Amino acid sequence: MKLPADKKERAKVLVLIGMGVIVLIIVLVQLVAVPILDSRRKLHEDRAEYRARLDKAWRELHASKQIQAEFDAVTGKLRAIADDYLLHPILGSYLVGVSEALDPQARETGFTIEDLQERGIQALRLRAKETSVRAYNAYSIQLVGQGSYDQIVAFLKSVEDRNPYVCITELKVTGQPDTPELHRVALRIEWPIEAEAAPPAAAAKGGK
Repeated sequence: MKLPADKKERAKVLVLIGMGVIVLIIVLVQLVAVPILDSRRKLHEDRAEYRARLDKAWRELHASKQIQAEFDAVTGKLRAIADDYLLHPILGSYLVGVSEALDPQARETGFTIEDLQERGIQALRLRAKETSVRAYNAYSIQLVGQGSYDQIVAFLKSVEDRNPYVCITELKVTGQPDTPELHRVALRIEWPIEAEAAPPAAAAKGGK
C-alpha cells in the first residue's frame, strides 16, 4: 500500500491503520485470549472444587473407618460383658446358673447356702433423662445361709467382686443363741439378664 504524498493525508492514513490494528488486537483478545483465560480460570476453579471434594471424601472415609473401629471395640466390650457377666438360663432355668455361680464361692469362703428361691424378673429402672431402649432386666433370688462374721463378709465380697453387675439389694443378719459363732443371713440378690429373654420356669433349690 502506497502512502499519500501529502503529510496530512499520510498522517490520517497512519492513524486509520493504527486504529485498525488496535481494533484487530481487541478482536483477537476477545476471540482468543479471553476464552483461553476463562478456560484456564474455570479449569483452576474446577480443580480446586474437585480437590476439595476429594479431601472431603478422604476425611469422611478416614472418619468412617475410625467410627467403625470404635463401634467394633464397643460391640466387642458389650459382647464380652454379656458372655462373662449376664446371667443365662441353663436347662430352662436361671436359678441353675445362679447356683453354679454361688456354690463355688460359698465353698471357698466357708459360707453355707441353705436355700435359694427365685423371686422373679423385674425391669431395670431407667433414670429420668434416659430415653434409650431398655436392653436388660434384673433376675432376683432370695438366699438363706449361715456362717461366721468373717465368712459372711468374705462371701459377700466374693459375690460382688466376681460380677460387678450383681447387686445385693437386701441383707438381714440374725443371731443364733445355740451357735453364737454363726449367724443366719437372708439375702436378696439381682443379676442382669437380657430384656428380650422370656422368664423361664422357676426351679427352686432347697425345697421351700
